[in-house]
Amino acid sequence: MFLSDCLDLLDPVFTFDRFMEGIDCKKYLKKVPKHRTGRFRYDPVKMLKTVLFGFMTNGYCSLRELEDNCKVNLRFMYLMDRETPSYRTFGYFINEILNDSIEEIFSDINHKIFEEEKVDLQHIYIDGSKFEANANKYSWVWKKATEKSRYRLFKKVTALIEEMNETLSWSGTRITRAGCASGLSARARIRALAKRMVAARTILPACCSHCFSDQTRRFLT
Repeated sequence: MFLSDCLDLLDPVFTFDRFMEGIDCKKYLKKVPKHRTGRFRYDPVKMLKTVLFGFMTNGYCSLRELEDNCKVNLRFMYLMDRETPSYRTFGYFINEILNDSIEEIFSDINHKIFEEEKVDLQHIYIDGSKFEANANKYSWVWKKATEKSRYRLFKKVTALIEEMNETLSWSGTRITRAGCASGLSARARIRALAKRMVAARTILPACCSHCFSDQTRRFLT
């Protein structure tokens, strides 16, 4: 029996697999060493799909969770074709093979999503929805601490906007620093920039936000 027969025809893993087939995954795997002796390696394309699917479904997926899912989860077993890499194998693959390609993978996936879903990047809509982040429960940012270090915060926001503009440069969309006139106070400028930052974040799929730099990710959450 094929594993695909055990899954629903509308299962997300099939949609994910078809989507990834439209991306040239091999260009991210240039650091895979040539096989000379020893046992045959796991298919690096299947490994890449499995890692991305793990983070897509769980937001964050540990190495041991990836290993366990390949043993008991039909979706992961389908992607890996019943092969079961260990957590050490996944760790080596992520740290040594994918480490330098993460930003490129993030950019290409978003570009593909924008093309297939016909996303209009010229209009931004903001609502009042609030979503709990995958953050430590002790990592709160208090108002007094923010006001105390507002100049440092302004610098971080500026760096964040520059990073977003660089990521979205291919689409022609550019986020400007609204409200930066000299007549406004530092607090007003920060508030204006924060609103623009929240608006810009809605452009990018939440499942890919972990691909930003650590500094940017901490600021967003």
